[in-house]
Amino acid sequence: VFDMSFEAEYTAFSTTIASDATRKDGRPLLLLEGSFDYDAVVTIEESADAPELEKNQAVKESWIVTATYPGTQARFLLPDPDTDDTVKLYICDDGNWQELPAHRDNSYLVFPMTSEQFEIALVQENADFTLWIVAGAAVITVIAATVLIVNKKKRSSKHQTIEE
Repeated sequence: VFDMSFEAEYTAFSTTIASDATRKDGRPLLLLEGSFDYDAVVTIEESADAPELEKNQAVKESWIVTATYPGTQARFLLPDPDTDDTVKLYICDDGNWQELPAHRDNSYLVFPMTSEQFEIALVQENADFTLWIVAGAAVITVIAATVLIVNKKKRSSKHQTIEE
């Protein structure tokens, strides 16, 4: 009853393709997840294009991504996972740059794929110390004014006791 053989061909429901471009440690820069044919390819090449940024932001990297088939999500390998806690991912689709909601999964940023060709930019958020500098200057001014007022009161009370 159980001695029948079946031949089957397995087709993965979800597959992953990797870019040829890698980091120094040999891991691929980009992984695409989806349901791809066997001949699916993803390429990633450096780009000089970048989004308009605020003064406390700087572009770390910018890339053009091209896939032969659309995927469902992408994983971009961070250049330095230990220090890249303040990075944001921007995407340019149809000429418009916008911040892309991405979450971190170990050393990769995971984001939804929007099309077969798009540009991404990794943007570093630098700390803006302007508010801290202004607050520090205000505290120093208040302390200096307090010291001057206290010293002036001490001098005037000494003068009054001498005159009496």
